[in-house]
Amino acid sequence: MKLRFFKVLLGAALVVMASCRPSGREPEPLAGGGEVKAGELKIPPPAARSPRAVPKVESAYDDPRLAGVHDLERVKDYAPAARLVDDARRAHPTEVASVCAWSYVSGRLHALANESLDAVNAYDAMKDECPLSGYARLRAAQLLSKAGRWDESFQHAHAVPTSLPAYDEAKMALADALAGRGERAAAAKLWREILAETPRTSRWVELSVRLANTILDGVAGVDGTPREAFDLATRVVTETPKIADSSGAQASRQRAAALLRKSDPQFKEALTEADLVRQIQGWLDGGEASRALASSNAMIATWPNAGKIGSVPCKVGTLRAQAIARTKQSAADAWGDAIRMCTGDDQLVTALFQGGKSSRSANRTQEAVERFAKVEQQFPKHRLADDARLLAALILDEAGDEARFTSMLLALPDDYPDGDMGTEALFRVALHRMTRGDWTGAKDPLDRAITLDPLDRAWATSGRAAYFRARVSEAKGDAEDARARYVKVIEDFPLAFYMTQAYARLSALDETLAARTLEAAQARESTGPFITRDHPELATPAFDRAVRLLEVGDVEAAKKEFGRAGFIGDDADHELLWVVGDVYNRGGAPELGHAFTRARLQEHLAHYPVGTWRFAWEVAYPRAFDALVKKESEANGLPLSLTWGIMREESTFLPEVKSPANAFGLMQLVVPTARALARGSALPWDEASLKRPDVNIAFGTKLLAQLRTSYSQNKSLAVSAYNSGPGAVNRWLAKRTAVDFDLFVENIPYEETRGYIKRVLSSQVAYAFLYEPTAVKEVFAIPLRVVP
Repeated sequence: MKLRFFKVLLGAALVVMASCRPSGREPEPLAGGGEVKAGELKIPPPAARSPRAVPKVESAYDDPRLAGVHDLERVKDYAPAARLVDDARRAHPTEVASVCAWSYVSGRLHALANESLDAVNAYDAMKDECPLSGYARLRAAQLLSKAGRWDESFQHAHAVPTSLPAYDEAKMALADALAGRGERAAAAKLWREILAETPRTSRWVELSVRLANTILDGVAGVDGTPREAFDLATRVVTETPKIADSSGAQASRQRAAALLRKSDPQFKEALTEADLVRQIQGWLDGGEASRALASSNAMIATWPNAGKIGSVPCKVGTLRAQAIARTKQSAADAWGDAIRMCTGDDQLVTALFQGGKSSRSANRTQEAVERFAKVEQQFPKHRLADDARLLAALILDEAGDEARFTSMLLALPDDYPDGDMGTEALFRVALHRMTRGDWTGAKDPLDRAITLDPLDRAWATSGRAAYFRARVSEAKGDAEDARARYVKVIEDFPLAFYMTQAYARLSALDETLAARTLEAAQARESTGPFITRDHPELATPAFDRAVRLLEVGDVEAAKKEFGRAGFIGDDADHELLWVVGDVYNRGGAPELGHAFTRARLQEHLAHYPVGTWRFAWEVAYPRAFDALVKKESEANGLPLSLTWGIMREESTFLPEVKSPANAFGLMQLVVPTARALARGSALPWDEASLKRPDVNIAFGTKLLAQLRTSYSQNKSLAVSAYNSGPGAVNRWLAKRTAVDFDLFVENIPYEETRGYIKRVLSSQVAYAFLYEPTAVKEVFAIPLRVVP
């Protein structure tokens, strides 16, 4: 590409890397205070945020006097980190605001280091005038309770303001203290209140068993009957069977049953059918698929030989099929049983649909098609009916029945006008034809798809039909129409995967037009403030407390504050949601901040990240773990934007996340891969270490760099290989000669990988536009052809 290409990057700025924890400070001025050069192009820095836009977030970790604290915390070396904070507290005892925040950070770090009494002392150093003094009392109460210092715990918990959203935790601490002091009747009253207010509280199992035993012990002043105790224990036994014995629930249930039998000799202790169904679900939810299967088989064995049908058998059959699938066996036959059991039940549609998918996976194609057909025949108005049609047609295509495949999908939009598979069905027909070189045949279905949804914003399909319609014109020799259509894609679908492809295609036809189009599209964006009106919520004590909790690293408490105040509810004002997202990001919780934009906030996708809308794109694409990303990306010769793109799609910025395939951490690595990558280094590669951001990003960037070297002719294939493994990518390449990159992506047989490469590349270009403009050209310059 020529240097003119960079003129499209008006309003972008080079990223300024700071600490690993996102900072509450505004971006620092670029070196020299003026414009920054990218090659020969001068790129002005982004405009300063509107003072009306968002509140400040000043993370305690960003204070230079706490240098090194976050580095130690990140590697879970909590005790030395706490001591560094304590040194700062002692050195600056008169700075009230700083000492308030530092005392809370110190308490949190000492608690993480299991230094409970040191933590309590730190929390107690916070005076009443400290904004988070109520939370400090709460945390101290919880630690004192664990230490068995019941009177002190009670006093601290009693001092927690009832207005705090976390007061339920204080009530729990009060109950613990009362029980510890032997005041079981008073504790039982609180346990009952807590269970009534929050039935699924994190400690509901423990509270249920303690309340049941208190009732059964006949403690004076405790209301309750053996039946209540029995029901409390039964709930634990059925909903969490994995810990029924270790929690004491089973023993409590047997005690209650013995008392009930004394008053009623006809009383039956056995679990009811409904209880057994809940227990099977409990085994499944607890990751015990084999136990769920055994329990469902045992229940079915008690029924007549002819079997049963109805709601309960349907649920059992469905759970049994799910359990078999989780044991990595084919569940096609089990779904057949579930289909029979669900006869006449509303859940039959689910059994048929899931059964069809299972049959497809087992290569029982005729059975799969028949099950999907029954979904359409018996449930034509159900939301799964059009999905069933699409999947059945794809099976027929794989079997070589092109005629039925085509007729079924071309009719789908008319047969299911209210469904959501119409454009997908039409595109599949068009793709089938384009892959075989029939560009003329792809024209009509693509035109229909555009008519059905002209401004599709879904991440996987945004601009897809419009882009391939331009490809049709180009393939047929109508270059003028192709150029016009590529221009329209660039204008209408900012930074979508298909927009990047449209730019590359247009640039190959007319590089000047491509650059001018992108420049003009950005110039059309407004330049006013993103937040258009005042939000009184931003001036409330609840919002202030949430911000301050983020500043000291108490993310869970901040979530409670935002949630209880209604700032993030389903009906929350979108501008307020954008602000909360930004506050989360800058407060060190990017996994929460950007999450709103994955489902609820989509309006930014119609705009380029310049001017007014840059703020929204920054919320959607935060610079998470920026210092580590910069360090490891540069060490491995990677664009920072690619590392962020991989991380955003792999883990959504959750450092300790674990996948079903036992991949860990921010860039999702399995232990054997990490072990191989660790050779020649001192980095640890065990599961716990892979949950450390520094270790995970080091390994992830190293692996990505190796893959990019392997696919040096088309580095974007490294993204596919990162997801599916290089073996799979090499097999796909070996099956064909040179092929267009866009068609190669659309024909990736793994649905997960097919979507993954689109998500990562669109994330990469977004990050580059926002923070690394010199790297934008890598995505826009993806080779148009893939050569094996």
